[in-house]
Order: sequence, then C-alpha cells, then structure tokens
Amino acid sequence: MPRVGFIGAGQMATAMARGIVKSKLYPAADIIASDRSKEQRESFAKLVGCSTTEDNKAVAKGSETLILAVKPNIVPYVLAEVKGCLTSSTLVVSIAAGVSLATMEELLPTGTRLARVMPNTPCLVGETASAYALGKNATKDDGTPPLTRTSATPLSRAHRLPRQNGRADPPGVRKDMPSARKAPGRRDWLERKWTCIRLHLD
Repeated sequence: MPRVGFIGAGQMATAMARGIVKSKLYPAADIIASDRSKEQRESFAKLVGCSTTEDNKAVAKGSETLILAVKPNIVPYVLAEVKGCLTSSTLVVSIAAGVSLATMEELLPTGTRLARVMPNTPCLVGETASAYALGKNATKDDGTPPLTRTSATPLSRAHRLPRQNGRADPPGVRKDMPSARKAPGRRDWLERKWTCIRLHLD
C-alpha cells in the first residue's frame, strides 16, 4: 500500500517524488499520485515509476503522508473531497502558496495533523532550500527529517519556522546577507538557499 500520496502530479510533485525515490527514503511502489490530467499522470508515472490515478480519495485513503501539490485556489475543493478519508495516522502536507495552516485547519476535521512546506523552484533540479511550519495538531515527530525530506526533496536544506502571522527569517539569514553583497559567489548561493524562506506561514 502506498505510504506517500500526491494530489497533483505536476512539475513540483514530480521533482519531489523523484527525490524521494533517488534518496531511497521510499521506493516507487510506496508512492501514488492523482491528477485530473491524463498527460500529467502519464508523465509522473514515467519519470517516477509509480502508480497514478484520477481518484483523489483513493490516494488519501492509503497514504500516511498526503502531499497537496495543487494550485492554491484548488485546495479548498480538494480538502472538501478527501477530508472523510483521513485518519489520525494521516499527515497532510501542503506546498500550496498562500493557503495558511489556519485556513486548512478550518476546512479539515478537528485534530487533523497538518504541515506546510514551501520548496522553491530549484527543487526541480534537486537543489533547494525549504521552509516549513507545523499545524497545531501536528506531533513532535511530524517535524523530523522524514517529513522535511519527503516534502522538500532529500537534496534540500529544510528549516522549521514558527507558526505566526507575518514574515520570519531563520537564524543567521539577516546576518549572512550583508556579507554576501561583498562576495558575488556567496550571494548567489545564499539567494538560491533562502529564496523561499521569507513567506507568510499563517
């Protein structure tokens, strides 16, 4: 039975799934993805080597980690569709920009374990920095490396940010950026690493 499910099988989901398989975190047989687009499903299956389906509920029912990799405006509809399939053992992870933890908590059953991860576009080539935050019902273990590696690709650096309103910087970002201006190579590295770190988490 698949342990990691993707709702949405686009470029970001494909990059993440390929990273999971490449790192041997989970084999392709433990991954499944759903998408309305036949073309996206076929591409995902070819590049990752795992099963795909049109049925979002089927993905939600069998997944220990359910990753929402759809456009932000689609998230409420997807959550309404799959919420009856979730159990206490399901961790729901969203990579949708602009959809807060608080919004998702309102749309899902009480007690649902949630996390929000913001990988950035270098994820597509296996190099990225990612920020993540945990929902109020998430457990301590939900923030361990398997979550961040599953959701941000195993080749990335993942940084936990506090759940809050407004923006946040991980320790050292403000300190590092001024010095980076004096060293173009270092600046490029930092910009690649921190592109996604400043974001609204809630």
